[in-house]
Amino acid sequence: MATGNNPLQLLREFIINNKEIDFLDKDGNLTTKIEEAEQIKFGDAGTFDKNELTNYYFSKKAADRYSLISMLYFWKNRNEGYYTYLKATQLNKIQGVSFTFKTDLIDYLSGKKETSDNLKDQKEIEQLENSLDVENEDLDEGRLGSKRSNEEEEELTQMCKQIAKRERVLGGRNSILTSNKSFEHVIKISEEMLKKALEGGKEEKSGAKSVQLVQEKKNHEK
Repeated sequence: MATGNNPLQLLREFIINNKEIDFLDKDGNLTTKIEEAEQIKFGDAGTFDKNELTNYYFSKKAADRYSLISMLYFWKNRNEGYYTYLKATQLNKIQGVSFTFKTDLIDYLSGKKETSDNLKDQKEIEQLENSLDVENEDLDEGRLGSKRSNEEEEELTQMCKQIAKRERVLGGRNSILTSNKSFEHVIKISEEMLKKALEGGKEEKSGAKSVQLVQEKKNHEK
């Protein structure tokens, strides 16, 4: 894969000089169908992945630039109606070039004009990419901060639930201790149980005493 050359400049050069551009399929074999292309070969000047990004931007955002295959497919279909062209890009899953840039791109690629306001040099690209990295870092930090806040909020919620639970327990105990209800029936039941237990004990002692007296009387008669 070529890395040093600018794929868009090579595309422009080959178009202006009517040079052959080769399409290579997934196996590296030549194909005449651009839809099957995985790599774009500009003779000995270089071979690029079809999704190699060019330096032609369609917005001020760092990631918003057209790929090599989108530029080449646009050029191949430049004389088609725009609606027909868009349908073809969707069918073949190729990034479509906005109608806004149609005239500008045709004039630039054909050599009618030397440059375009939508082109950026390497220094400008690096500046945009650096700004994108900073934005991503800020976004990640914001997400982490949000995550920490959610965790803290969840912890606080659990603490509140525990406090409320303890308050209910304490409240229940206090309501029992401070209740105006009478517990006389409980006391009466306890007293009845105690009486029965005591009476049972007296009966056992009385029976034992009677047995002892009978035994003593028998011994005396002997």
